[in-house]
Amino acid sequence: MTRNGNTKEEREVILDVQSSREDIYEGPETDFDVIVVGGGCAGIGMSLMLSRNFGLDYDRVLIVEQSSQVGESFRRWPKEMKFISPSFNQQGWTNSFDLNAIHYDTSPAFLLRSEHPTGEEYAIYLEVIVEQAQLNIRFDIKVTSITPLENNNDNDK
Repeated sequence: MTRNGNTKEEREVILDVQSSREDIYEGPETDFDVIVVGGGCAGIGMSLMLSRNFGLDYDRVLIVEQSSQVGESFRRWPKEMKFISPSFNQQGWTNSFDLNAIHYDTSPAFLLRSEHPTGEEYAIYLEVIVEQAQLNIRFDIKVTSITPLENNNDNDK
């Protein structure tokens, strides 16, 4: 039993979005196991973790991003701004190779050849991960609210 009293964590929700695009829900799949809001390092890292480590199908994990590309906030950093924490492509005191990596088998240091990446460089690292992992991401979608559907029972359909 879950904290909210349900025997399963399969609650459906209504996802209210704002988008200028008409194809938000077009495509082969509109039913997802997980919808991740945000295409930055946390959202991409979470999607990668859910798929690679927990075995969820990549197509059933959807990332929705309000801008037109991943890592938008990093792209807005001033050109002279860089990560303070160094990126190392080596084993340290943790199981992670790189302090700035979003997943243990990725490394901005290895990809970018930079110990202290800029925001633009880090956004490129995120783009490469999305492309290589073929993560399911849709752009120009702003989530305005998430509302649980009450009394949902798939057996009644």
